[in-house]
Amino acid sequence: MTYNIQLGFTVIQDPWDKKEIGATPNQIHDIAEIIRKVNPSIILLQEVPMDCCNNEVNDFIEALADSLKMNFSYGGHCRNGPNGGWPEKGIWGNATLSKFPIMEIENIEISNGGKWKRNSVLRTEIKFNDNLFVNVYNLHHLGKDENEMQKTKRFMDLSKFPIIIGGDFNRKYGNPKLNLLSGLQDLFKDKNNGIDRIYTSFNDAVFQTGAISGSNRVSDNWACFAKVKLKSN
Repeated sequence: MTYNIQLGFTVIQDPWDKKEIGATPNQIHDIAEIIRKVNPSIILLQEVPMDCCNNEVNDFIEALADSLKMNFSYGGHCRNGPNGGWPEKGIWGNATLSKFPIMEIENIEISNGGKWKRNSVLRTEIKFNDNLFVNVYNLHHLGKDENEMQKTKRFMDLSKFPIIIGGDFNRKYGNPKLNLLSGLQDLFKDKNNGIDRIYTSFNDAVFQTGAISGSNRVSDNWACFAKVKLKSN
C-alpha cells in the first residue's frame, strides 16, 4: 500500500493553518482502520509528521506502527518547518511499515528547492525470509524537479536485492519521466491514473489493485494498494 497522509490532517483541514491541530489519536485510529481494510504486509506512507508544533501526538509514526503491530523506518526531508516556514518546529518525511523484519535504513535527499522544499527517498531493507531480502524505496517527489527521477534511479541501481519502489510521484500514468522505471513492473499501470504508484523488480502475479473507500477523506490522497504474489526473477 502507498498512502500520503497529509501530516496527519484530514481532507477538510489545512496543516499550514496555525489554528488547526492534527496528528491526533483519532486520526491515528482512522488511518489504521483504512489500512486494516486491506491488511498489507508493507506500507509506504508520505507526509508523515514528527514532533511538529501543531501535532497532538509528537511520535505519530511510532504510535501508528504500534497500533498496527508493525515495524517501521522513517526518513525526514528537513527540520525546522516542513513547508513554507510553518510549523516552525518539526519534521516531515516518509515512513515504511513492515510485517517483516527491517534490517537496514538509508535516507538520501533527491531535491532541494531551498530551505523549506527538500525531498528525500527512504530505502528500507526488509527480510522476507532467510533467502529473500528486498530493498523498499519510499518517495515523495515534488513532480517538477527534472533531476528527481534520475537521482532516484541512480539510488535504486545500487541495490543488490530485488526492489519495490512506490509513493507519491506527483506524476500520473504516462508521464515521460516515469519511463526511467520502464524496466520495472508497474503494479497499477493505467488502472490508476493518479500520482500514487508502486513498481517492483519481481515478476509478480497481480491479483487485485484498488483505492480504499473513504481514504481520501481521512487524508487528501487515496490509499492505493496491490495484492501480489512475488516471483523473483
